[in-house]
Amino acid sequence: MAHIGNSKLQLFKRMANEFGGYYAITPRGVVVLDQVAAYVTECLDFMEAGGMPRKEEDGDLPIKWFNR
Repeated sequence: MAHIGNSKLQLFKRMANEFGGYYAITPRGVVVLDQVAAYVTECLDFMEAGGMPRKEEDGDLPIKWFNR
């Protein structure tokens, strides 16, 4: 969730300009994006080695791993 309505948790902030507006990433959004990029890189490394990405344990991953 981007938490647009919560200034402490929001990942993007609505900005106004002469063309109407746009969304800018917040400092927290940068941190979350870095965490997601690191996780995706980790997953790709596991897959390249022929394995599966590790499962989430106690909410430690930025992206939840769902077993089907």
